[in-house]
Formats: sequence, structure tokens, C-alpha cells
Amino acid sequence: MKHHFTPLLIALGLVATCSAATAQLSERYFLLSVGNAAYTGNAQSDTDTFLSTSGQTGISSGLNTNSNGYKAMLGYKLSPGWALEGGLVDLGSYSYSATASGGGLRADFKGTGLNLSGLGLMTVNSEVSVFGKLGLTYSATKGSGSGTGISLNTMDEKVRLGYGVGGVYHLTDRLGLRAEWERLSSDINLFSVGLQARF
Repeated sequence: MKHHFTPLLIALGLVATCSAATAQLSERYFLLSVGNAAYTGNAQSDTDTFLSTSGQTGISSGLNTNSNGYKAMLGYKLSPGWALEGGLVDLGSYSYSATASGGGLRADFKGTGLNLSGLGLMTVNSEVSVFGKLGLTYSATKGSGSGTGISLNTMDEKVRLGYGVGGVYHLTDRLGLRAEWERLSSDINLFSVGLQARF
């Protein structure tokens, strides 16, 4: 198995180390968000191809492309205009089903990942701030399923550039309501809302 996630883990470790050294200068925060993950990849066509190469014909398939997603992040505001954050992201669960000459297939795809991003921050007023972000996401998507005489077991790992935009409504000086849209990977969009707490 290729360990594409090693550079990202190293980067996350460096962020944690640097944050400890600059704890007196930086503002640390924790973010927990939930929302909608939308899949735009090729899982349906790839699985159709798998069925076809297994000898099945007359394939009629479908894949739900929306799921719940969440993320848990640690962040460090290094200055009024810049922040770094990293953590765990859930990329959603997607179900595939197909009928075919040999009986078809039912399969589930589940994605998880690690994200590291830099944020450019701008204060609108005392209550609202906005940001743009750019970073890397390591994602691992596992697929498993079975049909008449066939089974599917796949693992797709990759590291991709991601980006996003969002805003924070500051409820207090330590607690904020954060909403954002981001393209975490080449085939996952996540819109999420959550609480950001400074500590």
C-alpha cells in the first residue's frame, strides 16, 4: 500500500511543534463542523466497468452523490491576517446499486481524510470575519460490496490540493459560529456549519 499521507502527517506534526513554540503569540482554536458532502467523482462509471469486465451486461446503475460530512480541526491564528489549521475530515458515505444480466451489485463507498490548510483572514466588523483557504487533503476511500457471484473491495488513496471560502460570526470573544464551502479534493465538495472555540 502506498503511504501518500506521510508528507501530510509530517506537515501536521510541524504545525503542532511550531504552535507550541509560539503559544504566547498565537491564538489557538478548535473547530467542530457538520454539513453536506457532495461527491463528483467516477465511482459509478468505475464500478460499471468492474461489472462489465466481470462478464455482466445490460447494466443499469445509480449512485447517491450527497451525504453527511463532518470535520474536527485544531487551528492557530498566527497574526490578524493569517492562520493555520489541520485535522480530521469525514468525506461522506455513498451507496451504489446496479442491476445487470448476472444479478447486479450493491456497494458502499466511505471516505475519510486529513486536511492541512492556510487561511487568509479579513475582519468585516467586530462581529463578523471572512476567510479564504488553501491546503492539502489526504483522502482514503474504501469501497466494498457484493452481488451474484462477485465481490468488490477497493481502496483509493490520494493527496490533492483543496480550497475554500467562509465566514465566522463571533458570538463572544471566544466562541464563534462558522460556515464555509470547500473543495477538499478533486471529487468532494463540503458545505459545513459549526462552532469555533478559542482556548
